[in-house]
Amino acid sequence: MPGFVYLVGAGPGDPDLITVKGLNLIKKADVIVYDRLVNPVLLTYARKDAELIYAGKAPERHEYLQEEINKLLVEKALAGKTVVRLKGGDPFVFGRGGEEALELTRHGIPFEVVPGITSAIAVPAYAGIPVTHREVAASFCVITGNEDPTKKESQINWEKVALAADTLVFLMGRKNLPQIVANLLKYGRSPQTPVAVIRLGTRAEQRTVTGCLQDIEEKVRKADLKHPVIIVVGETVKLREQLNWFETKRLMGKRILVTQSSNSGKLLACRLKELGAEVWHLPQVEYLKPESYREVDRELQRLNEYKYILFTSPNGVEFFLNRLKCLELSIDALPEIIAIGEKTKKALENSGINVAHKTDRFLPREVVKFIAGRLQDGEKILFPKSEKATILELKLREERLPVKYLPVYKAVRAKVEADHLFELIDGRKIDFITFVSPAAVNNFFESLTDEKRERLAEIKMVSMGLSTTAEIKKYGDFEILEAKRPGVDGILEKILEAAI
Repeated sequence: MPGFVYLVGAGPGDPDLITVKGLNLIKKADVIVYDRLVNPVLLTYARKDAELIYAGKAPERHEYLQEEINKLLVEKALAGKTVVRLKGGDPFVFGRGGEEALELTRHGIPFEVVPGITSAIAVPAYAGIPVTHREVAASFCVITGNEDPTKKESQINWEKVALAADTLVFLMGRKNLPQIVANLLKYGRSPQTPVAVIRLGTRAEQRTVTGCLQDIEEKVRKADLKHPVIIVVGETVKLREQLNWFETKRLMGKRILVTQSSNSGKLLACRLKELGAEVWHLPQVEYLKPESYREVDRELQRLNEYKYILFTSPNGVEFFLNRLKCLELSIDALPEIIAIGEKTKKALENSGINVAHKTDRFLPREVVKFIAGRLQDGEKILFPKSEKATILELKLREERLPVKYLPVYKAVRAKVEADHLFELIDGRKIDFITFVSPAAVNNFFESLTDEKRERLAEIKMVSMGLSTTAEIKKYGDFEILEAKRPGVDGILEKILEAAI
């Protein structure tokens, strides 16, 4: 039985613009054959055992000929594999998806087309240019800017195309910009017709040059705008002056690698994306239940012996309350709660627990002082925490405070390897890497080869806490930005300061 091939449109570049169906197929594929314009962030969703095959084609530099790609898809499908052919934009809009589908049909291989958002519309939109606008443009036309070089004559009927629609969009036309301009002028377009040339649209490094047919070649040359580009011709280009929403964002052009675990990492990634950054989310730590609940269960049965319970993270809250629920114990029986940080406080309140004491001071010595100032003789504190000791725990022990340290979860290395990520982003610059725990730092650096570590020298490391900073320093003389406040806001604050 042959496998199945999905011709999936990856969208224009921003990984968030892939369809839900396309993303789900990436997650289940045995083989992913992907193009140069596919954002590698999408490949981080692939199964760890999936075979990733780069079939990128740049102008005058092809990893695979189209015939070889066709053959590859057939071979993998005949081997019974589920294959995702991941193509930039939409497979059937100058994506040669039709050729691949015909080849699959000839071999009796079942396939499905999953449309993607075409760059012909999305890229102008990210540059603040609508392809239609009620007052100035009632039609648009999408044209290839890079015809088959083996053809003796152009298939573009320039006499018809030049005036065929109010807005003309040329895909992949950087090399042929002079010919495009010359033909449009020859067949009736005014030299004053507005033009925009957009490079790497919808991505962090998006750049846009505007002008008119008369001067756009010179402006693009001076700006040193390289391929890949999209060329937009027409009066709607003028609207960019008012509608340029993407390139004005505070973190536009910045690439940031987030290593936090899924929940907090997703929140940080979302905030960074809202500010215009391109974000790579690669969790380095997974949080799991302890090997045994014997000690935890014993302490939960005698909560009345404690005056306070100290929580320092949402993770501690989650694992503690999950076990409390398993034992069918009521939150009404809990002692007074001390919370460190707003996120911890919110995690407790979202579970219906009142927080009696809260501080935003998260330096260990400040937390110790905060706790010591509340303890009376004979009172004890229960501290649900991870199995690994932290600097705060060491400081509390130094002060010999009456604290019972209760490991309710453990931090382990995540399954995704950082070295794999660097293979995907080879040649791409990262500006910041964020770390919130020593375990994440250790996992990240230990999973890199020496050569990959050397490539991190110019990247700014954003750290949460003294222990995390100390761990980063073990791996090199990096520029470290240590957050002054806990949580996502503290990390964002440091990145924004450094990005100015």
